[in-house]
This record gives sequence, structure tokens and C-alpha cells, in this order.
Amino acid sequence: IIRERNQMFFAPSQIQKPLQDCGPQFFEQKSREYMSRSIGESRAWLQITLIDGLEGMEAIFTDICEGKIPPEAGLIVDMKG
Repeated sequence: IIRERNQMFFAPSQIQKPLQDCGPQFFEQKSREYMSRSIGESRAWLQITLIDGLEGMEAIFTDICEGKIPPEAGLIVDMKG
């Protein structure tokens, strides 16, 4: 085990220091800017594929488990249909 990395990471506790240092309004602004930029950048490489229900998921499940689905494939399983 790498000793420097053996502490549990919990996001809310990691957010407390920046919130205290710069205030909630500044933190929220920077968070929104980051999310907007990240979403925009992901459009260049992320390929969204809609999977139709459990039947559709079953059809690709083995490929997922065997690592045959590329990392740029964003699979969304629609359970409403």
C-alpha cells in the first residue's frame, strides 16, 4: 500500500478548505466554470449511446465485462422504454 494514498478520500471534506478560503460565491462560480468547460471538452471525445432497457443492457453486458467497450463510449441505459 502506498502510504501517501491510504487515507480515505471523501469529497465533501475536501471541499471545505476552498469554501473557507475563497467563500461560497467564488467557489460556486469556479465550479460552474469548470463544469461548463468540462462538458464542452467532452463533446469532442465522448460518444453517447442509448441502450434500450434491460434487454439492450443484456446484449452488451459481456462486452462490458470483458473490456471490449471503448472508454469514449458513454452508455446510457433507458429503463423507461
